[in-house]
Amino acid sequence: MHARSARAGTDRDVAAAARCYAAGDLTCVVDRLQNSPSKQPERWRMLAFAAARLDRHQLARSAFAGWIALDAAHRLQRDVTPPAIWRDYAAALIAVHGDQLDLKPRLEPPAVLPADAATGTTLPRFAPPPRSKRDQNTDFALWFGGLVGRAWDTGEAAGGVELTLAMNLSPRWRVGVQATALRHPAEPSAAVDDLGPPGVFAGAGVRLDALLLAGGLGELGLGGTAGFGVLDWDDGRSESMAAFRPALRYAWPARERGGQLGVWLEISHGFLVGGARSRQLDLVGLGIELRPGRDKRPAKRSN
Repeated sequence: MHARSARAGTDRDVAAAARCYAAGDLTCVVDRLQNSPSKQPERWRMLAFAAARLDRHQLARSAFAGWIALDAAHRLQRDVTPPAIWRDYAAALIAVHGDQLDLKPRLEPPAVLPADAATGTTLPRFAPPPRSKRDQNTDFALWFGGLVGRAWDTGEAAGGVELTLAMNLSPRWRVGVQATALRHPAEPSAAVDDLGPPGVFAGAGVRLDALLLAGGLGELGLGGTAGFGVLDWDDGRSESMAAFRPALRYAWPARERGGQLGVWLEISHGFLVGGARSRQLDLVGLGIELRPGRDKRPAKRSN
């Protein structure tokens, strides 16, 4: 009679612990089962799971060892078992059945490809995809702005406008055509000891630039223009002249939808060669730069 009542008491411990486990009260599970005399495998299993979740790993491993020893059909699947629980279970499994492990190393023979295995020469070859519109596109840039400066010898002021259409040859080189109209200042007259009349120089040439730096803060380039033009003086004289103008240019891009609008600043020194004498001008240019957009996305529709 006494033995039956003791077994009933231990069964009540397991049943009470099961209710605590279902309610998520893991401390209650440990308190009920840690010192229980029950020999049921379920007692050890619940105690091991609860202790592992409470980070009481030594207790969990001891409980797992008791469960493994009592229940030969025990099973835990690693892919569905939380890592903390699996580590304690694996440690207990090695402690109980470690003497049954086969520790003899095995050397597997190296893999051998079959004789008809595919090689680089037998794999199928496919033609590359056609070039897209993005690949076929070329970067163009249009610069327009004003010029101010002074004559090298007399210090007289000069001013004008310029228009440039440029195309990228590579990420670092750009070539284009440039047209310039410049109000040339007066210069010493050969007839009198005074300044003669001013004039207008109109010319066109080829522009070449090498990009020194390019990035999010803009681009810095070193280039120049070589061309020809006509210098018409206000007194009716005309002179055909060759023009050379090395320049240091900086462009700051401001992104806009469907294109790119930016501002450029340029410092240059112009040479006009021909006629009665050669002339030199210091010039500063400032204007806008426009590049057509290559990735025009449709506007987002608002709800």
